[in-house]
Amino acid sequence: MALEESLRGASLAVLLGDIWNDCDKDRDGVLKTVELSYFIKVYLYLTKLEKDDMHRQVKTPNFLQFLQEELSSGEDLARAEELDTLLGRFGRDPQPVLHRIRELYGNGPTDPLTKDKFLNNAPTVLIPVLKDAKPLNEDSDSSESEELTNEEIANLRRRMYGKPALRKSISQAPRGMKSISSKKTSQQPNYRPRNSQIYKSPNDHQHQPSQKRAAEKKKKKKKGQRHFPSNELQGKYEFVKYLGHGSYGHVCEARSLKDGSKVALKKVGKIFGNIIDAKRFLREIYILRLMKNHEAIVDLSDILPPPNSHRDFNTLYLVFEYVDTDLHHLIGTNQFFSSLHCQYMLYQVILALHFMHSGGMVHRDIKPANILINEDCSVKLCDFGLARGFNEEPQGNKSAQTQKNLTIPANKNSTAEGGEAGESKKKIHREVTRHIVTRWYRAPEVILITQNRKYLTAIDMWSIGCIMSELLQMIKQNIPNPENREPLFPGKSCFPLSAKDPFAYQDRMDQLNVIFEVIGTPSEQTIEECCNEQCHRYLKSLRKKPPMDLSTRFPGVSPQALDLLFKLLNFDYRERYTAEQALNHPYFKDVRDPEAEARHVAEVFDFEDIDIDIQTIRNLILREVSIYNPEYSTN
Repeated sequence: MALEESLRGASLAVLLGDIWNDCDKDRDGVLKTVELSYFIKVYLYLTKLEKDDMHRQVKTPNFLQFLQEELSSGEDLARAEELDTLLGRFGRDPQPVLHRIRELYGNGPTDPLTKDKFLNNAPTVLIPVLKDAKPLNEDSDSSESEELTNEEIANLRRRMYGKPALRKSISQAPRGMKSISSKKTSQQPNYRPRNSQIYKSPNDHQHQPSQKRAAEKKKKKKKGQRHFPSNELQGKYEFVKYLGHGSYGHVCEARSLKDGSKVALKKVGKIFGNIIDAKRFLREIYILRLMKNHEAIVDLSDILPPPNSHRDFNTLYLVFEYVDTDLHHLIGTNQFFSSLHCQYMLYQVILALHFMHSGGMVHRDIKPANILINEDCSVKLCDFGLARGFNEEPQGNKSAQTQKNLTIPANKNSTAEGGEAGESKKKIHREVTRHIVTRWYRAPEVILITQNRKYLTAIDMWSIGCIMSELLQMIKQNIPNPENREPLFPGKSCFPLSAKDPFAYQDRMDQLNVIFEVIGTPSEQTIEECCNEQCHRYLKSLRKKPPMDLSTRFPGVSPQALDLLFKLLNFDYRERYTAEQALNHPYFKDVRDPEAEARHVAEVFDFEDIDIDIQTIRNLILREVSIYNPEYSTN
């Protein structure tokens, strides 16, 4: 190819001239947005893809390391880090990169780039990249859109070195699998999204005056914005859109004022309302830091340090990567998945759990709302508020060195702020929390209060079986009408764990009864071996039920899918499939990538299973904050 040959060994002036001629398609002397987007795709983004992918395969320098080797000044090294970050998001958010490239050439962020500036103002940080770039062939099918499609990225990669490269901890999306939409759409006039009380037709807004719609939108934005005052965001982030709230606090979409990227802000209040909530928050941020390198687990990128004295703060902001939607939302739309979609998404969730479980950690709150999904079908497990480690020694076996690892020694006589005295806390630390996991995804041993620390990971795997059943309902052959999608076990009470009615166990919609309608009642031997005496009497009093033939409920799935589903929904937690066994199941043969099945080193949490006061927890939380903010002083 003439252009590629001219770039080899060419002087900088000739190099830039040839690149300009390739990008200025209409020969008008300026690079408009589409032409500048082509320049970034071909000469910058594609080079980053190649270097990062080759780094994962043969450990050559990645894109940032390559730039760091070529540059010397501190300003250029800082620009290299910024460029690496922006290009990493270019496929789904091109505007920040377009603006920054124009600025590097001395332009306004939205002004067309002129030929004179392109040839004479080339930023030092871009020169190594341009010299190393590999232009596309003249018959390239690169689109004129600003955004890169998944198919286009795959084609670019294949042209570079023959096949798509693997990411560090996630299997590559299978070829031919289409992206999904994160938007709620409905082609069915009477379709009601999941869990909504009132459904308005997409055409309803046409009957509202535009000014009224704008006023309602502005009012809604302001309503959520009050939870995120700008002074508390410390000049780092700007509120964009309120996303929702729960028992944990509030979440919004925000924009980074440093690089313009999208982030999700989670505002957690009343952290120190009692010692249980404080320890759960500590567990969450600690585990998120340990899980930081896994691409199927949401990335906690920052914790905003307390603006006031660290001695009395009670609220913190967690900064997460922004993800398009979640599985709960997708189930409520009218779109359908292919079998490949179901396999790939479920595989990624199990990859995340395999990583956690191998490190001695459990999630304990797996449900559709905690499975985030991007439009390219990449999955992120989130919300670790109930997660914990399970490798801890019993309290009596804790070594003196372990106790010294804590910032402040625990005070056995202290009372938690708003919590309980030391005597009552001891029981909490020795026992595993009972009330975990949302009801419809709760394992039988949790309901029956017969949890065994040795088999805590089985709780997550039961929930995975429930998730799998809802993914399978997204296949049209199984549930042709999206309105009929529902959880596999939609119980209305949960005897004996949380039922208010002492006779709730007689209700066929009690959670265990709903479960037994599907998997059948356990055998007497299983009851004897897995349950305590109180549960023996209860379970043996129930009418015997055979397991349901799930092929009648899911006629559009393979025998391998049904086999995996049954092995995940096994009442006997000792025999229930582990994450490692699930990854090895034939159901995943079309999406499996053994190199992505990373394990985590076993972790032991110093602060678990010991008497600990709330001030110690506060200091441990501040220690985590300082890891994300080295300049922050906790003194």
